[in-house]
Parts: sequence; C-alpha cells; structure tokens
Amino acid sequence: LEDPFPEEANRRLIATLTRWHFAPSEEARQALLRENVPPRRIQVTGNTVIDACLAMAEGAAIPAHLKPATPHVLVTLHRREITRDPAILADVLGALRTLAERHPELSFLFPAHPLVAAAAREVLGDLATVRVLPPQPYPVFLALLREAVLAISDSGGVQEEGPALGTPVAVVRAETERPEAIAAGGVVLTGLEPTGVVVAVEDLLAANERAPSFPYGRGGASARIAEVLSQALLSEPAHAHEPS
Repeated sequence: LEDPFPEEANRRLIATLTRWHFAPSEEARQALLRENVPPRRIQVTGNTVIDACLAMAEGAAIPAHLKPATPHVLVTLHRREITRDPAILADVLGALRTLAERHPELSFLFPAHPLVAAAAREVLGDLATVRVLPPQPYPVFLALLREAVLAISDSGGVQEEGPALGTPVAVVRAETERPEAIAAGGVVLTGLEPTGVVVAVEDLLAANERAPSFPYGRGGASARIAEVLSQALLSEPAHAHEPS
C-alpha cells in the first residue's frame, strides 16, 4: 500500500462501486475483465489526459527565454520512489550528469519539482548545458516536451503525453502502471540504477526516432464518455439505481 503510494489500492476500492469503467486501452479492459468486472460495464474510450494534452499543446510555444540553442532533453523527477531516499536521488542525478557530460551537443532542461530542486542544482548546476528551471505552465511544458529529442521522467502523465506528441520517454522507475506505452515502443523503463538510466537513454538517443504510436488514443475520449453516459442515463427508468 505504501510502495510508493496507494493509487492501485484506491483504484481497486473504487472499482467495486463503479458502474461505468471507461478504459483507456484494450489492455486496460482485459485487466478489468480479469478482475471479474462485467463486460457490459466497460467501454474502451482512450484516455482523457490525451484530450487535454492535444488541446493544450495546440498553439503552445517555448518562450524565447527558455528556447535552447541546441536540441534538448526534457527532464522531470518527483515520485516517491526517487525522492524518499537521498541516495537514490543522488544516483539518478549522477546519471543525468554523466549523460550531460557525454552529450555536450544537447541541452538538458529540468523543470524541477520543489522536492528535488535543491539537489538538482547541487549536482548539475555547474554544467553549462543543464538548466534547472522552476515548474512551468502546462502549455509551456507541453511545448518543451513536443520539441524535445527525448524525455527523462518518472511521471505517469509524461508516459502518456510523450507518445501523443511523438517524443520518446525514458521512464526512471522500477515498474510502471502504463504497460501499453512500453509495448508500443518509444517508451522504455530504465530502473533506478544509474547504469540502467544511462544505457536506456543512450539507446533512445542512438535510435533517433520519434515515439511511434498513440497507445492511449488520439483524443476524443471525453466525447465518447459523455455519449455513453447520456445514452445510459436517458434510457434507464427513473427508479433504477445501481452503485455509481
């Protein structure tokens, strides 16, 4: 329940009361079926995160004061797997330093969560090609992500947003609840060991390819959900009720 946060426990508790399950992918639908959720209660709609991502990315631009002179890598770190142990955080930041030193042709832009900002500046602040930034507005962040050669992140959202914008992602975690992105390609799990982080990023850089697919749909999930709910609520008798 505490490794790292109880999201999965919360999801399973909520799922027992849920009438409509709007799954982001067929893989998610199959997982719900294995938990004995009735098929009639599951609709594969895509992910509403992609709706928001594509809407906010449209017209978004990198401000002049942030625009790097060279191709850039976007970095984010914030999850408890890394931040709860100073030694793990130091290892991951050390891996980033190694990568920056190996690739002076790249800029590394690091909008830093308050949990990691001080440590990031201590380990990386003297490198000319690394900029430790304050957190950015969502449209600016998406522009930075869209224009990056790749992202290095422990974020769940970036695993969805990166493929939607065509950007490969090195996921700095031991495991992920988004296996669809890994299976689709362009998103790789690095683990938390420094060597694994460096090797995974080097492989993505060598591949020099955009993320190949939309594992969570191409948008429109919100409209599909609204349509299902409208049809269901308008068609059922007024006295009908189930857990909602």
